[in-house]
Amino acid sequence: MIAWHKKLAAFGMAIALSGAIYAQNNTINVLNIRTAKDLRAFFQYTGKDVPFISGHRGGVNAGYPENSIEAFENTLRHTPATFEIDPRLTKDSVIVLMHDATLDRTTTGTGKVGDYTLAELKQLYLKDVEGKVTGFRIPTLEEAITWSKGKTVLILDKKDVPFEMTAAIIAKHKAESHVMVTVHSAKEAKWYHDRNPEIVFEAFVKTQKALEEYEALGIPWTHIMAYVGPDNKPELKALYTNLNKRGVMCMISTAPTYDKLASAEERANAYRAIIRDGASLIEADRSIEAAEAIRPLLPAKSSKRNSSGRKRSEPGSPFHQKGFFFCIFIYKIYIWLSSSLSSSASSAFFIFIFSTSKCLHGPPVRRRSSGRYRKTCLNLPKCWRPTRACTTAFSPQDCSGACGYTMWPGSGM
Repeated sequence: MIAWHKKLAAFGMAIALSGAIYAQNNTINVLNIRTAKDLRAFFQYTGKDVPFISGHRGGVNAGYPENSIEAFENTLRHTPATFEIDPRLTKDSVIVLMHDATLDRTTTGTGKVGDYTLAELKQLYLKDVEGKVTGFRIPTLEEAITWSKGKTVLILDKKDVPFEMTAAIIAKHKAESHVMVTVHSAKEAKWYHDRNPEIVFEAFVKTQKALEEYEALGIPWTHIMAYVGPDNKPELKALYTNLNKRGVMCMISTAPTYDKLASAEERANAYRAIIRDGASLIEADRSIEAAEAIRPLLPAKSSKRNSSGRKRSEPGSPFHQKGFFFCIFIYKIYIWLSSSLSSSASSAFFIFIFSTSKCLHGPPVRRRSSGRYRKTCLNLPKCWRPTRACTTAFSPQDCSGACGYTMWPGSGM
């Protein structure tokens, strides 16, 4: 039998260890944007900007369904980001997040989104990019707006929601600092700008003609981030120049193009080429992978370095919910070891767990080793066991497949 005071000490150690792991994994990258003026300054082109990622449909990564708050938070654990999302109307005129007009691909439901009330949709579960059912529910736009404040910027794509409803929900939540609107033409931008001059746009500006139309209608360039298309091509050079001299950042969406390349190396080269050739940001399905690819291109010095930071995520995140059970798990293993093996063996177990805890599914920290990056792969939140430890340099795709997740770089051991 193990003395009660040893059990108490073991339980205390388990709590301390779980707390250390929780503290590391329960922080996210955030954008330090508090006002609409801050948002306009964030998107102003200066020539010394920090390139960044916008998660298309909220970021499409295994285990985290598109257009879900959980997907946003998953991306933010790895990188600062904005998120393009897709608002749609329910049968009872509530705005929810859903890319498709139908439920079949991304939920456990079938049929059209507009044929269901919000209460009915809330009974469904979301599927991830691999078609696996998750425990996550369909969020409303209001829930997303409330969650995003002080963390990130949401960019509302154009689906079936009337302009009036979009403008009203932004005004209701005073969300001009963290919600942008996608517009496909200068006329659409003018409609919103006439009613709320604080709104910032992701504007389709794919040609010089489109640029001139925005200028003719008097849409302030301070209120525009320009989407120039899905292809990185030489013809964009002149458009980049004309937009940049007006203080406008330019974005390419890789979702229909480069995100679909077969290998991670091809995709990484494409992401880096986009930034090198003049774009300021990338809208990607593979939000985490794209962020990792362009990280070497981040400038050493920039006035916008302070535009992002880190903060604790909120209760309810997947790691938050599992922390208590992990604490009990560690405690039970320690008690079993103490009763079966020597005290030195059980102590060695605690030392091993603590030394590897920094590798658990947390934000990517890259550390140089002999000129190359050393990385580790553990995916405790999904399977609650280490799947592979990689202590030599390798590419992200070498650590894929464990527990249905794609592994992303963690801290070097």
